[in-house]
Amino acid sequence: MAFTRRSIEVEGLKDLNEALESFSKATAGNILKRAVGTAGAVFAEHAIAIAPKDTGQLKREIKVAKPKIITPGKAAYAQAMRETGDKAEAAAAARAANRSAGGTGRSAVTHVGPTKRAGQGMLQEFGTAHHKAQPFMRPTFDSQDQNLVGIIRDTLAEEIDKATKRAERKAARLAAKIASGTS
Repeated sequence: MAFTRRSIEVEGLKDLNEALESFSKATAGNILKRAVGTAGAVFAEHAIAIAPKDTGQLKREIKVAKPKIITPGKAAYAQAMRETGDKAEAAAAARAANRSAGGTGRSAVTHVGPTKRAGQGMLQEFGTAHHKAQPFMRPTFDSQDQNLVGIIRDTLAEEIDKATKRAERKAARLAAKIASGTS
């Protein structure tokens, strides 16, 4: 039995999404990645706190992967590969998804959990024939899912505000430079 992937979808944040769309793709992507990374770190802290401690290896190996941006095309490609295993069909699905999205629909993802070095992570979470399960990831998700949504929302708002202020400062510097004739 493998770890199951759990996802949190944050919807209903129309104002924040509109604000994100006012930035370049790179800036918006960085804002999304910071928000997901912040939530991932909170999740990891909680999982570490409740993970069973035998040698301490498991607690040391619960990490947050570097957040990355997923476009609708990447998601469609992955879905098609899971369903059909045909690369040509998956590529066609990716192109179609990107075309229909028209440059929107990007999301940020990260992985939080034990690294491969902590081989006992899955055994602790699900148990074995000789060892009772001592779950730590699922209880973390169950207790933190709404908290994580709030963290993502708050971090997005904070990062959008910071990016807006940076853009305003940059525009003011450029305007001053143009006004002084040193462009």
